[in-house]
Amino acid sequence: MSDAAAPSLGPSGKSQPAGPVTFVGAGQMGAPMVERLLGAGVDVTLHARRPEVRETFAGLGARTTASLADAVKGASVVISCLFNESQVEDALLGPDGLISLLEPNAVLISHTTVGIRLLARLHEAATAHRVLLVDAPVSGAPDDILAGRLTILAGGDPAVIEQIRPALKTYGTVLPTGAMGTATRVKLVNNLLFTVNVQTAAAAAHLGRQLGIETNALFDALAHCSAATYAIETMRAVGSVEKYAELGAKYLRKDVTAALTTAAEEGADPGVLAHTAHHGPLPLTS
Repeated sequence: MSDAAAPSLGPSGKSQPAGPVTFVGAGQMGAPMVERLLGAGVDVTLHARRPEVRETFAGLGARTTASLADAVKGASVVISCLFNESQVEDALLGPDGLISLLEPNAVLISHTTVGIRLLARLHEAATAHRVLLVDAPVSGAPDDILAGRLTILAGGDPAVIEQIRPALKTYGTVLPTGAMGTATRVKLVNNLLFTVNVQTAAAAAHLGRQLGIETNALFDALAHCSAATYAIETMRAVGSVEKYAELGAKYLRKDVTAALTTAAEEGADPGVLAHTAHHGPLPLTS
């Protein structure tokens, strides 16, 4: 077992196990999470619709099933890592949704970044079914997950967060943010600010070229200066501003839409953040 998967000590000082867990959503972000869980020796049941996904993870030691009801039967901890709000609504809500299938006192960890109103509906449904929801959006990329350095924001009951910390820390660092909904609010602000950082990095690259500085040379230098940002670091890693925009635009558009929608619903003014996200050099908003 890796150090990252070592059992945590609970409030009583006793060791807490990292599993078993049921996992739903083994996509671009979810798949490396499952890999880390399995690599840490955690007992994982994986729900996956695609046969090739089930085959891959069965080969790594997971119990796999195409049936959501079968996957969550008797589960005490379920991790959901779906792509967007539509998938969350389809999979978690409704008469045959994940929440309705869970037994009382089961813990549901939702890693998907959603708007505040959908999160409130999830919390309401979970409460009605006596399911313990943890609002747990994440910050990072698949490579961060595989390296065990994902940032996992966690809003909800502190005792429940401590209960599931051993499983989550197999692939990242858990940062409690407070009550239900606080993690999503932090993540939405982070997403909008990161998009602004991407736009300003792209603008800086354009200015550098006008001044005769090649973009890679500029970013290599800025990475060691006071203007260094994670956006610049990421663009350096993928090779260019244009390549990063190609790879990340659909995710940033989704994130910005969720952040600005929530700000409007809450009567908050995103001000210069919204302006820069919309009017920067890259097409990162819908």
